Amino acid sequence: MHVTLLITILLALMPVQLHQASLAYLASTEQEAIQVALDINFIGQWSHPNNMCGPLSASILHDAGLISTDPRLFWLLNPREDMSFLEETFQGWTFTQIAEAVQSYDFASNPLSLGSFLYLYAGAGDNFEHMLTVSRVSDGQAYAVTNMLTSTGWTIVEVSLYPYFENLKSGHGGFLVISPTEGSFR
Repeated sequence: MHVTLLITILLALMPVQLHQASLAYLASTEQEAIQVALDINFIGQWSHPNNMCGPLSASILHDAGLISTDPRLFWLLNPREDMSFLEETFQGWTFTQIAEAVQSYDFASNPLSLGSFLYLYAGAGDNFEHMLTVSRVSDGQAYAVTNMLTSTGWTIVEVSLYPYFENLKSGHGGFLVISPTEGSFR
């Protein structure tokens, strides 16, 4: 099969693959979310949905066939200290560092693309740094499946990212977007 045809097929299948991969991680109760965290097994029996954003985001990309790196290695990821892990994992992808807070960034002019991996840097007043994978794009909205503290405890839900970013206690320190390109498929 010609490489160009293979790339065309992969690009056509990527929306379905990513969305299906992300839906497998949804958890409407804390107990279900804990089981998902334990299944990913990023820190063994202590894995918990309150700190699984990196392994969860990477698992979605891995299950969709976009990365081959073990998702557990995304736990405690810190690109401020070392980008080499990300550069190796996402060879051929486009890296974009954005200094502006995710809450005020103009996503209408610069929308997120399907398959993008985001690392949100904590800034003043933030509680945490966060990682997400854009698993669906529809009608101008980007979506991600992520871990979230709700009134019933920790769950894993699909969120519409642009409204989600508005009140998020992360990303005031800017963010990193790593987006797939035709050359990124292996």
